[in-house]
Amino acid sequence: MHSIATRLGARRRDRAKQVLLRRTGQTLAYVLAIYVLLFLIGLPLIDFCTLGLRSQALFMAAHDSAFNASKCKSFLVDISSSEQAAKTVAESSALRAASLMNGTTIDSVVTSILVTNINSLATTRQTAPLSQPADTSQYVYQIEVVVTGRVKPLLMFSRNIFGDIPGLTQELKLAVRACENCESTQGLTM
Repeated sequence: MHSIATRLGARRRDRAKQVLLRRTGQTLAYVLAIYVLLFLIGLPLIDFCTLGLRSQALFMAAHDSAFNASKCKSFLVDISSSEQAAKTVAESSALRAASLMNGTTIDSVVTSILVTNINSLATTRQTAPLSQPADTSQYVYQIEVVVTGRVKPLLMFSRNIFGDIPGLTQELKLAVRACENCESTQGLTM
């Protein structure tokens, strides 16, 4: 009888060890799956979503700058403190729009005049005021604003592991361009 009881006890212990090993294996598989989902997939996705949201601030800055600059009555010279030039308004609008989102930095704002011939559709770009008065019967005049800036990811990953990847291990550099039709074409000479 003693040997039967010993054998039954040994079998129970063996089964308990097997169940424990199975549970440990399942736990390790769950931990590995959570690690892969969270760290290898989830965090980079969160990082790229953050880049998308922050880059929208640059797009908004370019669009708002072009929209506000197109309404100005002069291109380069401020008429008064309340009626500023297109270049001044474009820069202040871009900085204001980009300041709404953390992690967005504006490096430069370039304001240009686009002159498009109605017949040939040839376009010229210039950053200085027009040398002659605007001829709206021959040309279409637009204000173009190019905003260049940097967008910082939410989490900076290690350059040692991933290398130099813009948007993952370093800031992402963007240049955004927006155009609007000029409302006061005669002010483009100032």
